[in-house]
Amino acid sequence: MCNPCPWENATGSRGSRQRWQGPRAGPAGTVSEPRKPRLLLLGYGNPGRGDDALGPELISRLEQLAAEKQLPASLDITLLTDFQLQVEHALDLQHQDLVLFVDAHLTTSPPFCFERVRPDPVPSFSTHWVSPGTLLKVVQDLQGEAPPTYLLGIRGYQYELGEPLSAEAQAHLEDAIKRVLALLNQPDPGIWDALSATHSQPLEGLPA
Repeated sequence: MCNPCPWENATGSRGSRQRWQGPRAGPAGTVSEPRKPRLLLLGYGNPGRGDDALGPELISRLEQLAAEKQLPASLDITLLTDFQLQVEHALDLQHQDLVLFVDAHLTTSPPFCFERVRPDPVPSFSTHWVSPGTLLKVVQDLQGEAPPTYLLGIRGYQYELGEPLSAEAQAHLEDAIKRVLALLNQPDPGIWDALSATHSQPLEGLPA
């Protein structure tokens, strides 16, 4: 199972947020474009704790690509980072069509694991952290159903305070970015479900 790192990061602050959209509809009077699929990508972890920075670092790289207009213009993408998942993130998940969590992983086979997250029938809370399944259960209770949600767990190795990303984790991050870009080009829960069944399936195996 693609479990995130188990510790809590002692902070209550919310992270950074960037919403990126492709070109908007034309001037008034022209035919409006259909609504673009809404995708939330939320990377969480402590940037000052070695490989725990993998989630926020991936989102940072996507922000750079968005600024260079290299993300799909057909999507309404929200990029968000935080130190950990909190119950308040349920509001961010509302009205999304697809959600991707990105976190460091302690034990998965390199370079990463990828799986569907389901609402937890027995949610559990702590002071600073909730599990992905618990967060989906909160969303389900708020709006009747939760959006299709997935977790990308990137293999990390060192988590000491003040350490940079390890060389191994940096290499896995590059593979994970390629996977995320491939997913964004095929924003279909059916395709993502098929891919999640194989975890770290090679990129060339992405269903057409």
